[in-house]
Amino acid sequence: MRQVCKINELGIYLEPIIIGKDDELPANCIEQQPANGFYRPKWTGTTWIEDMTQEEIDALNNQPQEPTEIEMIMLAIADLDMQREIDKTEIQLAIAELAETILGGI
Repeated sequence: MRQVCKINELGIYLEPIIIGKDDELPANCIEQQPANGFYRPKWTGTTWIEDMTQEEIDALNNQPQEPTEIEMIMLAIADLDMQREIDKTEIQLAIAELAETILGGI
């Protein structure tokens, strides 16, 4: 078995394809793998190049990331902790006022 790269008519990498060791190379496929780090690899007929402009790459890299499930859970826990502290303070104030009312009447 061997892995080859399927490309479109413009030379843009589409997907890896596994073929048999002795199978003929399918149309629109090449054997040379693109180097790591390309955002949109393009085959020129002799080499792989980056097909995205720097502006496109920057736009991809600067997209806001959605928080992960763990980050969302951590935020929820922090919110609950803050609310617990607020509730605790309010209860302490209520107890102090009640104690003052009871003891102030003596």
